[in-house]
Amino acid sequence: MKKSLLLTLGSWAIILPVMALIKNFSFFVVLAVIIGLLFGAVWSITRTVMVTLTPKEKMNYGMSYYTLAERFATFVGPVSWGLITWLLLSSGEIRYRIAMATMGLFVLAGLMIVRKINITVK
Repeated sequence: MKKSLLLTLGSWAIILPVMALIKNFSFFVVLAVIIGLLFGAVWSITRTVMVTLTPKEKMNYGMSYYTLAERFATFVGPVSWGLITWLLLSSGEIRYRIAMATMGLFVLAGLMIVRKINITVK
C-alpha cells in the first residue's frame, strides 16, 4: 500500500515539472491523461491508508481529518496557482509553467511526508 502511494505521488512529482517544461502540445495531452488517471489512484490509495492507520473505534475522526485535509488542499492549490499567475502577470506565459512546477513541489512535499509514515496492514 505504501509502495503504491509512493509510486503514484512520485509519478506526479515527475510529471508535473515535465508538463511545465514541454512545449509539444500532443505530449502535454498524453501527460495530462496519465496524470488524470493517477487522480483516481491517489484517492483510492489515500483512503485505504487512512482506514489502515486509524483505529476502528476512531474511524469517524480519522476520516473527518482526511476530509479536512483534502478540503484544505483543494483550497491551497488553486489559490497558490492564482497568486503565482497573478503576481507574475508581466512574465507572460512562463507564469503558468512556474505555477505548474510549484504544484509539483507541493506533491514532492507530500511525498517526503508519506515516506516517514509507518504504514502497516493490521
